Amino acid sequence: MIIGIAHNYFEICVIFIYFTFFGFTIHKLISKGNSQIPDLIQLNLLGLFANYLLLALWNIFFPINIFLGLILIITCIPFIYYLMNRVQIKKIIVKLKPIHFLLSLIQVSFMIWIANRSLGLLKYEPMYHIQKIRWAQEYPLIKGLGNLFDHFGLDSGYFLHLALLDSFPFSLWSFWNFSGYLLTLGFLYFFVMPLFYMLNDKQHPYASNIMKLLFIPILIHNCFYLHPGLGTDLPVFIFGSILAVEMFRIIFEGEDSLNIVFICIFLGFASKMSFIPTAILSIIALVLFYYRDICNIIRKNRLMVLLVIVGFSLQFHRNIILTGYPLYPFEHISVPVKWKMDKEEVVNLSKSISDWAKGLRPGNALKDLEKIKKEWLKSRLLVQHRRIETLYPLAFAFFGFVFIVYSKRLNWGKIFIFILPVLGQVGMWYFYSPDTRFASFAFWWIGAGLASFAIKENMSPKLVIIFPLAILMVSFSFHVIDVIGQKKSVFITQPLIPNLKVPTVNEFLMKSGFMVWVPENGGKCYDSPLPCTQSPDPNLKLIDGKNIKAGYYK
Repeated sequence: MIIGIAHNYFEICVIFIYFTFFGFTIHKLISKGNSQIPDLIQLNLLGLFANYLLLALWNIFFPINIFLGLILIITCIPFIYYLMNRVQIKKIIVKLKPIHFLLSLIQVSFMIWIANRSLGLLKYEPMYHIQKIRWAQEYPLIKGLGNLFDHFGLDSGYFLHLALLDSFPFSLWSFWNFSGYLLTLGFLYFFVMPLFYMLNDKQHPYASNIMKLLFIPILIHNCFYLHPGLGTDLPVFIFGSILAVEMFRIIFEGEDSLNIVFICIFLGFASKMSFIPTAILSIIALVLFYYRDICNIIRKNRLMVLLVIVGFSLQFHRNIILTGYPLYPFEHISVPVKWKMDKEEVVNLSKSISDWAKGLRPGNALKDLEKIKKEWLKSRLLVQHRRIETLYPLAFAFFGFVFIVYSKRLNWGKIFIFILPVLGQVGMWYFYSPDTRFASFAFWWIGAGLASFAIKENMSPKLVIIFPLAILMVSFSFHVIDVIGQKKSVFITQPLIPNLKVPTVNEFLMKSGFMVWVPENGGKCYDSPLPCTQSPDPNLKLIDGKNIKAGYYK
């Protein structure tokens, strides 16, 4: 077990270092001589953003494999050399204070715990994630891949990152540890960094640092429910939560963190299409907040705005190539390409996603959908282990709202702009997909944001030290003590051997003569050889008749 933890910790560290130095490389290329180095969170977000842009561009023409990984590593070497020569490590160590060593120890402890959690059961292994990663690793972007199986049209930048990291020579369990890396970023941003700032300024803690700490309960909750895993819900949670705090800092504390906001908006969107309401409304909120100076803001940040527009264009392009629909599975906008999926098929997929999120399962009658949805919504709000995703942050929001009403210190226009982005997300959750993995960050956006004002006003210097520890202890106690209905073990004591499912498959010959693999007994493809589908259509054709790279159409 110790060897497994050490390997997972090593992989998480390597991933963290890779994105840090990649972010630093991009920063030096676009900073125009600015010598100030951003903090670790900004560097990693910039690294993730730039990594997506390069992977999306590369995958148009080539598969994502070890050759690309070597190119990226070699590109970073001159900048690593530059940084090592520029930064005088001995002088930095001399300037370090005991608090720096303490906080580093806390962060390392979190990482060791996450590495231990990586030894557990893989969370939520759906029917298409592994296949999407394999397609990216073995082929360039395939036209009409959604025609082979409708879920293959569901795209995420998360799969591109996994495809690259899984190709590195050191990676044995990267599928498990990229989620660990994201959680490492989460603990650094939501606990270690605010703790540092609050200990250095006990008299006047920023409300945004208190807001960060209030995300700790749901962050730890997701360590149990979304890690280790390949699902796209964790990156949406991380990027959406960081976006919430940075919007708070801009609107209420006058910070200039627009670059982080732009990156988080895009990374959330590229990770999952369900982030669209928050992405659109965040942009509208920024326009409302800066409406008198919007032209100067765009001019000042024009390079990042341009790069984000390129990122959105690449994601739209990927969706069009895969399905013919830029916002797949949204069926109302399409492009008239030869491989465009049948509209009815897209509608059926969208409806099935919505019905499943409303609690409808095979065997339930469609006429009972509204009744099932009501019971499902109750369960999302009232079942013990789900309260932390919805009910608790709503209670925080109510507490904060009451304080704001009675204190009369805050501008209601700013409050509206702050909560505007997640009103659409919560609305989508209620009407379309009431599964809290789509919107837990939105509930905590409102709850942590509004409650932070009341807590700040009532926090004495003594509580500045106690509050972070209390939040941490309460967050763990939800799971260790049977407070939320499902008692969990904090540590994995019986590690599992990582094992991706490989189903038994049979050959299926299409009318046009080419062959696909089909799992036995209606099974899922998981890590089957390519091309695989669990719903073969005899009428499916290859665009050039022989070459898989050319794509599929019906």
